[in-house]
Amino acid sequence: MIKVREASATEQSVAASVSYQAFATNRNIYKIKPDVVAATNAKHDALTRLVAVDDANIVGTVKYRIHQGRLHIIGLGVLPDKRRQGVARCLIDELYRLAASHDCSVMSLYTIKQTGNVAVFERLGFRAVREQPDTLAVSWNGDTLIDVYMERKVE
Repeated sequence: MIKVREASATEQSVAASVSYQAFATNRNIYKIKPDVVAATNAKHDALTRLVAVDDANIVGTVKYRIHQGRLHIIGLGVLPDKRRQGVARCLIDELYRLAASHDCSVMSLYTIKQTGNVAVFERLGFRAVREQPDTLAVSWNGDTLIDVYMERKVE
């Protein structure tokens, strides 16, 4: 049974390792521009992290922030061998509960279209609001990456 909770201070490094493993497949598609990495890491370190725990092991993680009636999701990742087992749904369900308890009207996120994650987030109740060329990452093959902004209403 998957349980979702806020990561403790002592779990941050394990959760970061899970995130790194979860995003390994994305690193085959794109890389973050070097000048963006340091600024992004500093901003993301200040966010709240949730972990999905299965049998005392962290199998998924996500960071979020609440700002102006919106819960924004950053870096949802699930270990490759735990995908398609409901881990992402458990994380999103907990984020939805948090959003509702903070009177947020919407949850939002960005994803790179080429990763195939738009369909994943659509199954989790999100809809694509807009697409634009990504300015923070570059593809390995030189193609223009498409950044997709997605939302899910909180009712």
